[in-house]
Amino acid sequence: MQNRIKHACWQTLLVSLVLVSFTTSSFSQESDTQIAEAAQKALSTQMGEASKDLQVQVVNGDAKLRGWVKGPKDVKLAAYIVSTVPGVVHAYSSGVHTWTATDHN
Repeated sequence: MQNRIKHACWQTLLVSLVLVSFTTSSFSQESDTQIAEAAQKALSTQMGEASKDLQVQVVNGDAKLRGWVKGPKDVKLAAYIVSTVPGVVHAYSSGVHTWTATDHN
């Protein structure tokens, strides 16, 4: 009888751990999506037309910027803006291309 109780307790614990893991994973994905949307909105609000060809992807709070901007200053500005969005742990540009080789502005 005690072995059955122990076995049932272990099964319950295992199922609970699986559910917690699944719930945390789903919440994290939803939060990352919300953070990415907020970052995209911040870029649009603060950079206007200059950010129209940028995309933000967030995974576990790490925000990756991709796309096109006018020059290197815009890359740095976009990364800074995204880094200020609540929930962003780290913002970096990966695959952001500039229309000009150097920024003379």
